[in-house]
Amino acid sequence: MCISTTIKISSFLTNNYELRARFVPDVIIGFVVYATMLPCVVSQGDTHETAIKNICNAFQTILESYKKLNKEIPWQKEQKNNFKISGTFDLWLQVDLNT
Repeated sequence: MCISTTIKISSFLTNNYELRARFVPDVIIGFVVYATMLPCVVSQGDTHETAIKNICNAFQTILESYKKLNKEIPWQKEQKNNFKISGTFDLWLQVDLNT
């Protein structure tokens, strides 16, 4: 399950994670979106809603893979929004691995 949220807490033990997703508009595919603290998580969508669903699925897949392999999640220091593209925005999303 993935919902929009403003809470900024992540927990490896509860399987409930929040991530800041950066949405960059694209004239061909709608939106390119990536997790700001886990840059290996990237997706896209032709609408805002599809992009949210796709980035949540990508984030969930990556987290489940790290947990299954018993690996530490390689969180990175959050990157500044250096995009000068009009319409770029950030959104906090909550992903629950139990659903």
